[in-house]
Amino acid sequence: MKLPRRLFGLALAATATIGLALPANAQEQSVIETIKQDGVIRIGLSLFVPWSMRDKNGDLIGYELDVGRQLAEDMGVEVEFVPTAWDGIIPALVSGQF
Repeated sequence: MKLPRRLFGLALAATATIGLALPANAQEQSVIETIKQDGVIRIGLSLFVPWSMRDKNGDLIGYELDVGRQLAEDMGVEVEFVPTAWDGIIPALVSGQF
């Protein structure tokens, strides 16, 4: 009798996990579709040499920017970089700033 209860518990946990992973509204767009619709991808970054930094003219350069520009090109959208302090990266991401 213990095995069926455990199986029931596992099935209930799996169902809850899948339910939480699915969007609440089937009409919601994915992040990728939203980016394509807006025509711009906003990428947050914290300045950290050599990944992202400013050159002598103050322009952003670095590996993260190269990857972001290529991603935007591949998606057919514009790119906008949002420099953010490292300790604010996650709160800004959660609030939808990028």
